[in-house]
Amino acid sequence: MNLLCSCALQMGLETGREFRAAREAADATGAQVVLGDRPIEVSLQRALAALGFRRRLQLLGGLAQVPMAVAAFYSVVTRSVHDCKSKGKIMHIQASLWCAAGHPDAAVSSV
Repeated sequence: MNLLCSCALQMGLETGREFRAAREAADATGAQVVLGDRPIEVSLQRALAALGFRRRLQLLGGLAQVPMAVAAFYSVVTRSVHDCKSKGKIMHIQASLWCAAGHPDAAVSSV
């Protein structure tokens, strides 16, 4: 079972109901089910058409913030990794993991 299905089950959601209904109907009538998907552009056009002007502006504002959030996250992660490297923490963590896994060449120094 994939992650999406297990999350949906935990939240009490039933996913894929339309596909199950199609299969049951096909089995009952002896028909063949042909699954298809429309291009994402069509779905996006329909979704945008369903939004009012204010909601479109909110969507644009949210999308404009994504690059800044990604850049900030990258900066924090990069600083954290460099900090761990400079203090020798990464080697200690790696050695600890090797010991925990019973690796024969592992030697943990007390840091």
